[in-house]
Amino acid sequence: MTTDLTFDVVLLRLALSYAAAFLLGWNREELGHPAGMRTIVLLCLASCTAMLLGGLLLTETRGDTAGLSRLDLMRLPQGILAGIG
Repeated sequence: MTTDLTFDVVLLRLALSYAAAFLLGWNREELGHPAGMRTIVLLCLASCTAMLLGGLLLTETRGDTAGLSRLDLMRLPQGILAGIG
């Protein structure tokens, strides 16, 4: 996995997340489950965005040991994903 998050890479990851969520959500809607396509797509895009943000913050603050930038940055996506669950 690359550490350079260009605009193309971010769009590709969001598009792949959307495609997978669309397929799962469409299947759930066809089977009549309460959480359908819209819910699954929103959850997948939110979790993908949270992980992209966590990875970006982790690479931006690598090696900087002074002050508040030494936080545990993976707690941000962990908290978001726990809230979604």
